[in-house]
Amino acid sequence: MRAQVLSRSVVSRGVAMALTVAMVMVAGCVVEEEDGPNRGNNNTGGGSITTGWYDRNPSAANFTVSTAAHLVGLAELVNGGNSFEGKTITMANDISLSAYNAANTAFNNGRGWVPIGNASNRPFSGIFNGNDHVVSGLFFNHNTSDRIGLFGTLNGTVKNLGVVDVDIFGRGNVGALAGFVGGDASVDNCYSTGLVRGAGNGVGGLIGQFSGAMQNCYSTATLSGINSVGGLMGENSSGSISTSYSTGAVNGTNYVGGLVGSHRGTLANCYSTSTVRGSNAVGGLIGHISATTSVTNCYATGDVGGESRVGGIAGANGGVMTLALSAALNPNLNINAASGFARVAPFATLTNGATGGRISGCVALIDMNHNGEAMEWTQKDASHQNGADIVADDIHSDPTMGNRFTELNGWTLVPGYLPGLFGVPVEMPAHLR
Repeated sequence: MRAQVLSRSVVSRGVAMALTVAMVMVAGCVVEEEDGPNRGNNNTGGGSITTGWYDRNPSAANFTVSTAAHLVGLAELVNGGNSFEGKTITMANDISLSAYNAANTAFNNGRGWVPIGNASNRPFSGIFNGNDHVVSGLFFNHNTSDRIGLFGTLNGTVKNLGVVDVDIFGRGNVGALAGFVGGDASVDNCYSTGLVRGAGNGVGGLIGQFSGAMQNCYSTATLSGINSVGGLMGENSSGSISTSYSTGAVNGTNYVGGLVGSHRGTLANCYSTSTVRGSNAVGGLIGHISATTSVTNCYATGDVGGESRVGGIAGANGGVMTLALSAALNPNLNINAASGFARVAPFATLTNGATGGRISGCVALIDMNHNGEAMEWTQKDASHQNGADIVADDIHSDPTMGNRFTELNGWTLVPGYLPGLFGVPVEMPAHLR
């Protein structure tokens, strides 16, 4: 696993190629049909589309893409009804999409990228292997468009891919990698950087709305949206997320979280260092946790602020759920209210199995502030909304925080650092030094 993916050169095969190029106009773009091997040049000027890599042998099980024009061709094929189910596409090198920007009015009316799988009934259902390469410079700007990202609708697998330096503004289901990810999909070893914005619901640094399986992913993207806004994922409808994290600032209105905006699924061994701002149901890790949901072995360190229902880990819950063995290490909770906030989560803790949320084994920073000032917290034990006290010195000496974070569960542990993932410990923020 990497903190970043480095560019890799493509070795020329030195093979002479005979190409017959037929050019036709499709949706204001040039389509180049290749009758030979992929060229390997990044032909993006004017918004070109190349599908020769597929047309030469459509019955093949494996395909290679190496240029922006190839990715545009993939979008053209999938959006035309070819789901690529049972097929694998592998990137040969890093690819820049920077030519598909606002100035390129010949392509998509200057709105930018056309997502791969641009409708619910036209998903990408194959396997896309980034091969530890990156797609960079993805731009999109149209605030009434949904399912926006490199992939619009994903029902397949994406792995080993970075989507970096994005600048995206859509409406709902917006994410750098994918706008909407279905229940049969998986995302593994992927990450994103840049700026992601949405004028509607389900806005995430990597994924907008999610129902699949995710592991070993992260996002450093800066986020803004309305409802269900999260540093990694806007809305987790029913998916499982593990060993993933977020660091970018997150801003929204309702259901706003450092990692996930609204959560209905399983979440384990994740963390967020994001600063989070919202109005209602705002949490350092998750904004809103729905019923029949679990969150275990996670932590958050960012400053959190909102107007109602604010928590260091989670802001609100919608029924019986489980929040266990997690740590609220936030420096401060900002909320202009006398109630409706807590160090871990402002839930009505279950006592009779009827309503509320089950909190167990949770800790919180002993000197967490409220509106920038010292606060005398009550109900300070591991099974209540404010968690048991933990002090910075104990975290420095024991990064497992009482065996909540272990190497067996994928954590990287070094005394004097916070638990990290992918072999990299997390530096102590200023308030914990």
